[in-house]
Amino acid sequence: MSSKILIVDDSKTTRNYLAHILRFAGYEVLEAVDGSQAIEILVSHPQNSSIRCIITDINMPVLDGITMIKRIRKELSLNLPIIVVTTVDERNEQRVARNLVQVPT
Repeated sequence: MSSKILIVDDSKTTRNYLAHILRFAGYEVLEAVDGSQAIEILVSHPQNSSIRCIITDINMPVLDGITMIKRIRKELSLNLPIIVVTTVDERNEQRVARNLVQVPT
């Protein structure tokens, strides 16, 4: 069983692009159109499932990336690596995102 990566983005183009690269690298890819759908996917997979990483956008309808990350950490108590990929240039959202995820040094 290959490791799974969950891509969370409301842009189908972005999801397809990332999924293509990750599948080529040998990963199984799960996709969600927003944070709410991502939470549903995570809840439906057991804690010991092979989901190894989440790649998410920040601005999405229904449940945005920041709120999704908070819920994953607090409500689901999952410590999966989360990569935030966004085209947003809003400084406040960038600061909030930095406080939620560990940035490799």
